[in-house]
Amino acid sequence: MGLGDISVIATNEYASFSFQVPSGCSSTVMPSSEPLFLGFDLSTQQLKAVLITAHSLSVVHEASVHYDADLPSYGTSNGAILGPDEGRVTSPVCMWLEALDLILERMRTAGIDLGRVVGIGGAGQVCIIWFA
Repeated sequence: MGLGDISVIATNEYASFSFQVPSGCSSTVMPSSEPLFLGFDLSTQQLKAVLITAHSLSVVHEASVHYDADLPSYGTSNGAILGPDEGRVTSPVCMWLEALDLILERMRTAGIDLGRVVGIGGAGQVCIIWFA
């Protein structure tokens, strides 16, 4: 199988992140010894993770943490907190760290052997607007 068999699209609120599994590959079968790659997409509203096999590039597992629903103690709306100043919007960094802990715990609970991960990548959307 070559890279031409895989379609990768990276997205966030402005674009989209997904892997298209090639025909003949299964996202439910995980060879017990094949190394894994773990990718993260940190966006305004959620943290997504995709785990793929290193050689066949098969999707093994996908998980996400939606900040508003999964971490309601932060009081976010669409992953952000308005104020205290007019026009000011922030996101709690601790929320992102807790989301990472939660997504890794969900993967562990799903039976994923994170000891097989040989590479980790990530992408994040940062939007900064300066007002005079």
